[in-house]
Amino acid sequence: MSFGFSRDWETVPILEGLRADVLPALERGEIRPVIDSTVDIADFQKAADRLRPGDAVGKVVLTFADR
Repeated sequence: MSFGFSRDWETVPILEGLRADVLPALERGEIRPVIDSTVDIADFQKAADRLRPGDAVGKVVLTFADR
């Protein structure tokens, strides 16, 4: 989840406000994330290249292969 800002004093109250409704809805499957692509962390540049021009529709998820 990204809200476009990073200061705790801005983010924490928003996330706490979502907890009561959003997390249960996620658990029930009523909300599903839109995932554009999944990229191994070793290919982070590929993920950045997808995000930079705004081509991604949804989130680009970085994964960590078992090492």
